Amino acid sequence: MNNVGNLSTVKEVEKIVKIRASEEDWNFHILLVVKYALLLAKNYKIDKKQVELAALLHDIGRLPYSDKKDKTHHIRGVKEATKILRRLKYPENKIKEIQKVIICHRGSGSVKPKTVLEKIIANADAMSHFDTLPLFYYWRGKRGESFAEITKWVEEKLDRNIKKKITLSQAQKMVREKYLLNKRILENLKKVKNF
Repeated sequence: MNNVGNLSTVKEVEKIVKIRASEEDWNFHILLVVKYALLLAKNYKIDKKQVELAALLHDIGRLPYSDKKDKTHHIRGVKEATKILRRLKYPENKIKEIQKVIICHRGSGSVKPKTVLEKIIANADAMSHFDTLPLFYYWRGKRGESFAEITKWVEEKLDRNIKKKITLSQAQKMVREKYLLNKRILENLKKVKNF
């Protein structure tokens, strides 16, 4: 049976990802990536279920691990997603599309997003960061980083996302106001702390 566009496949993958993700990751990253990916997909003639699956699975290689510094989760993610999708008897050609999405979703590696699906997920991943500023302080603070270190990292991450990772004009428009608001918050924090 061909599962392309099959709602049950999406629901099964959703259950698997939700179990592996922490509550914060699920609610404040994965669901935001899905939301933004589906919003971006409206303007393209692209299978919305494939977009949703790719968004759900983009970080599957990071979710079982607690180290947010991991720079190779996309490599593990390809293997994990492949196992999950094959177990659900998802078509091989569609699995290959999702593998490519996962390998290039970070936008910072040597493999850059090329297809519309790849660009949508990379953009949605970056867009989610503009909604979760406080979580960066929580996650990085748990690792023992100082407030000043986190603020510098967050500012660099948001700048990198808006300048390099968010490549679709619609995505730029959707987050521009949030980017400017986050920048103002960070500038005020730096003034208060004088760092």
